[in-house]
Amino acid sequence: MVHPLIVGNLKDDPLRVLRSGLVVAILTGVLLARIGIVNSTPVGHGQAMIARWLSNLLGIVFWIGFGVAVLEKYVDVVERSRDFGLLRILGASNIYLVILLLQEILIASIPGALLGLVLGYVVSGLFEVLSGGIVSVPIAYRWWLAATAIATSASLAGGILAIPRAVREGVAQAL
Repeated sequence: MVHPLIVGNLKDDPLRVLRSGLVVAILTGVLLARIGIVNSTPVGHGQAMIARWLSNLLGIVFWIGFGVAVLEKYVDVVERSRDFGLLRILGASNIYLVILLLQEILIASIPGALLGLVLGYVVSGLFEVLSGGIVSVPIAYRWWLAATAIATSASLAGGILAIPRAVREGVAQAL
């Protein structure tokens, strides 16, 4: 069951949810494309070199995106510190706030991860087409769950890192 406060937050700022979902989608897509490239079997030296270069490029894009996702969720939680402070004054425990935040992150991340699965195959196909068939990228079906979990963990990390600060500052703001 979704908490009514989460539904209210989603209605108040749908762009925030969309932004979080898109970041998770991009991370999932890039990670799946990189896994596909790493698992490809290049025929010649040129193909291996291109595959290695694309893999490294996608790795850099993934880690930059991971950092952006952590910072985006951190800032999102800190911006709502007054809301968390009010809940804390009304008697909410830290565990309650963490569970509330986890539910909100998962609600935003799951559709983003599903979009990211599609995006991963689009990116893989795009690499194959742009390379003229030189780089063949296999579809990594068995990595779906791991890729979505890794991409979602970025938002979870940012939210969990921000909770202590948001609660501490929120109580002071609310008073």
